[in-house]
Amino acid sequence: MKKVYGILIAMAIPAILFAQQAKYVPEKRTGIIEELIRNADSAQAVEDSITSAIRAQNPEDSEYKVIRFDIGKLKRPTSLDDFKTQFHFPPLGQYRTGTCWCFSATSFLETEAARQSGCKVKLSEMYTVYHEYLEKARHFVRSRGNYWNG
Repeated sequence: MKKVYGILIAMAIPAILFAQQAKYVPEKRTGIIEELIRNADSAQAVEDSITSAIRAQNPEDSEYKVIRFDIGKLKRPTSLDDFKTQFHFPPLGQYRTGTCWCFSATSFLETEAARQSGCKVKLSEMYTVYHEYLEKARHFVRSRGNYWNG
């Protein structure tokens, strides 16, 4: 048994020592690859000449234009009374559902319904999420599993 361990260790040491050494393998190029590279280079040269011609026509565009705004002179609202508020239901905790998109969209729809019609309607976030997952499952079945349902 000791001989077997000795042989295994003797075989493992060179493998461990020389496993990290890089070996240079020259790139093999055929005539087709060389032709593709030449065609790509000539196409790039044509695109570069067109770009330089356009830039020569518009030399003023090469300078950067900077927009600056001083917020120090801006009048800031002092209280919530300075704003016109709209009705909204109190925020709900979504916890770890991963459906923040639905909570925000549903809140938007509830607020818009109240603003436009005066009707205060409470919509269910999870109803939308449930049907979204049903649609994902239908698509998974239609595509025969070629679909990532994240």
